[in-house]
Amino acid sequence: MTPDRLAEIEGLPAEFVAALLVADAAIDSSDDAIVSYRLDGTIMSWSPTAERLYGWATAEAIGQNIEMIVPEAQRKELSTITARFTQGERIDHLETTRSRKDGRRVQVSLTISPIHDSDEHVVGASCVAHDVSGRQRSEQIRALFAAIVESAEDAMFSTDPHGYVTSWNRGAELLFGFSATEMVGRFYGEIIEGEELEDFKHVFARAVAGERLSHHETTRTHRDGTRFDVSMSLSPIFAPDGSIVGESAVLHEITERKQRERDLAESRALLEQTQRIGHIGAWTFEVASNGPLICTSGVVRDLRNRRASQPDIGGLLRTCPP
Repeated sequence: MTPDRLAEIEGLPAEFVAALLVADAAIDSSDDAIVSYRLDGTIMSWSPTAERLYGWATAEAIGQNIEMIVPEAQRKELSTITARFTQGERIDHLETTRSRKDGRRVQVSLTISPIHDSDEHVVGASCVAHDVSGRQRSEQIRALFAAIVESAEDAMFSTDPHGYVTSWNRGAELLFGFSATEMVGRFYGEIIEGEELEDFKHVFARAVAGERLSHHETTRTHRDGTRFDVSMSLSPIFAPDGSIVGESAVLHEITERKQRERDLAESRALLEQTQRIGHIGAWTFEVASNGPLICTSGVVRDLRNRRASQPDIGGLLRTCPP
């Protein structure tokens, strides 16, 4: 900003010119957009950061009305702001929306200070705008992620590097029987014992050392003493500098699946024992897909007994392992 340029603004108070010139160097180097304007809204100064934030060059902005960066929905808010600083009030950290030259909206935090002349009359305002769009987007993403975590059926929790719980979702409350209020700040190892505690120490040490573990199958115990099977995945939590500041865990209950597997194994063992006692066997073969021949041990034994007199059975045995 130069004195010649300011002189072009009709009726600009000399005190206003002096104040703007003194602050010029600081304004140009600021990371925040700094704009000053008269009581009637005429823009008096427009910093380089204001050019980047709002999209208008300084030559385009100076002499225009401040309303050019205020969306229609915020015009009433602008009137309220003007009334407040006209009375000498400073406005700090007002979060609102402003318009860019390309029509996009930008979220800003405004600090607005009245500018006085030598008689202490308010002649304008200095407005410092800090772009908070990125922060708000980050907050929205965090809020969305938190909502997803909280509504997940799986147990999700995190701890610090020493094993003290820092988050505990609704799924964890249901799975373990302990509320988030009871668990956050508590050592996770306090609610498990014996083999479960040893398992936790082992996998936790691997996670805080930087290793990611997926689908680790183990058991845990509910508050009421009921044991259940889980598939657990653990990941280290990294700080921006790359250091590990904790670990996150996702536990999916697999009790029903594990019980079905145990039931199936018992059924197969019982069938095998029954066929062995009865000297019978069974086999299956998927003709359409030319799948493998699946035999019980009784069939295998019978085929082996017949191999001496029927050599071709040797090839069949190779497709039907015991």
